Amino acid sequence: MSLGGCGSKSDPVLEETFEQLYAVEPTTDVTIQNGDGAILIYGSNVSEMRVHAVKKAYSRSRLTQIGINVSASSRSVSITTKFPAKPKWGLSDRSGTVDYTIVVPGTANISGVTLDAGEILLDGMRGQATRARLGDGRIFLR
Repeated sequence: MSLGGCGSKSDPVLEETFEQLYAVEPTTDVTIQNGDGAILIYGSNVSEMRVHAVKKAYSRSRLTQIGINVSASSRSVSITTKFPAKPKWGLSDRSGTVDYTIVVPGTANISGVTLDAGEILLDGMRGQATRARLGDGRIFLR
């Protein structure tokens, strides 16, 4: 029996890195939306927001279809991840993932972190609001 289109487990993972630095106020509002992957947010004694993201996929076309959209001002930063449409058939979805590592002022307000599947870490946050929603996976708060 042959299962065409299933893909090999040994397919190499392609990666692309995104890095940006934004000047923000200590109480800036931060919202992040991601489909699959990780969102790791670290509060620190800084006056900027550093975003490091690693996009991963099994094909060049899938990798280029994953989009990271950032809307930033000194008072708010919104990050939205756009994934290609998931296949309607097949045994596995290989649409790709995005892993974010973000460093913000510890007093920033995390007004919304949304992740469909993966891992959320919020470490060192002391702002007035911290809201996170996760479909499948793990959430860690420190």
